[in-house]
Amino acid sequence: MGEKIFLSSLLFFAGRVGLAPKIRSFKIRNLVVTIEEGNFSIVESDCLKKSSQEYFIVARKI
Repeated sequence: MGEKIFLSSLLFFAGRVGLAPKIRSFKIRNLVVTIEEGNFSIVESDCLKKSSQEYFIVARKI
């Protein structure tokens, strides 16, 4: 768990100084809609961890 806090803090700082792009979190429904609106079809999706809402999504370009 400490690794996630360190990584998120590092990415936040890197984004603030322009070294990394800004990273946004999505709710799964919004992410699915965004993927489908981008002309992709979802081939497979799986919830990796319910507690932290981590998902694995495979999509194919239409």
